[in-house]
Amino acid sequence: MSFAHAALAAALLALSAPALAHPDHDAAPSANRSIAEKAQDAVLVQIAMSKLDARWRTAVPGKPEARATGTATTWAVPFRQPQGSGTLIVMLSEAGEFISATAAKR
Repeated sequence: MSFAHAALAAALLALSAPALAHPDHDAAPSANRSIAEKAQDAVLVQIAMSKLDARWRTAVPGKPEARATGTATTWAVPFRQPQGSGTLIVMLSEAGEFISATAAKR
């Protein structure tokens, strides 16, 4: 192998190293997020769209509960206000996509 070929091979290897170092760089950032984290994100989006009151921003998510509905599974994630003034139930698909949110006062 000549010096030019060796230099070209080294240059190509150096340029491709960053791509090889991060094999999942194209993966969605929410791919490894838990259902509770995805529900929290959905609450923040609904607040930003003015579909939920801003007081839900500080609500703490509870334990997600899987619910079988026909052939599909959905997730129900309860959120409770720190001062205990109500409960918000966020429904997500099995993949973690937002379906609905329902608020209830105690």
